[in-house]
Amino acid sequence: MPPQKGDNEDSEELEKNVTDGEIKPSIALKFIRHAESGNNEVYRNARYIFRGGTPDYDEEGWINYVETHRKADPGLSEKGRQQADLLAQYLVPHIENQASHPIRIITSPMRRTLETIRPTLEGLMKLSQPDDPHPKVHVIVCAFYHESDGCHIKDKAEEGMNPKEIQEMMKGCVQNVKRDLEFVGFPDPERGWYVNGTGPETRAHSEERAAKFYLWLNEYLDGELRVKDHDLFDAGVSIAGEEHEDEND
Repeated sequence: MPPQKGDNEDSEELEKNVTDGEIKPSIALKFIRHAESGNNEVYRNARYIFRGGTPDYDEEGWINYVETHRKADPGLSEKGRQQADLLAQYLVPHIENQASHPIRIITSPMRRTLETIRPTLEGLMKLSQPDDPHPKVHVIVCAFYHESDGCHIKDKAEEGMNPKEIQEMMKGCVQNVKRDLEFVGFPDPERGWYVNGTGPETRAHSEERAAKFYLWLNEYLDGELRVKDHDLFDAGVSIAGEEHEDEND
């Protein structure tokens, strides 16, 4: 189809706006599942040993094996540690070259997730200047954000790690654990993230917690994108009595 009159002018105007216009902030989210945990390995081994999924499946043997080897809050298996190292090899150059600083990382307080992201944080630390007053990474450990089922062993709840224990675990991964580690949603700052658990997390509690995380994440992203005196998520709808509202339309 031949160009219509005015097409060139529109194109030039669009190019001018893109080139000379105001650059608005944006956020790219990358969701990453934790590497293989010790419990993942336990279930994988149980399936092989007790012939899961076959007519010869030994259910009693499976249950006994899992109850004997499963942990409430396991770290990574050997395979998981290899996966975490490979993740770091991919992530470090990509986010170092493409992301603004500080790079924000939101993680679950579960040991498996912290061990998954640790090699990436260590890799980013190597690119930091020791005397740099501006952190390269800011890590948010969010207690609303963890695997359904909670932290328990044989249906008995365990607290999980508390902020002080997580800070100790993450030394060497960030420049300053008190400045660069933030804790959200912990019921008690001196206790573990699952301190209020009474056993395996129920479906209702899991959905309630997921809703809290969703709302928190939206508010967090909104705060990161909001520039002074202007909410980027505001649709600009004027409603009588809400001229000075500070919420998302």
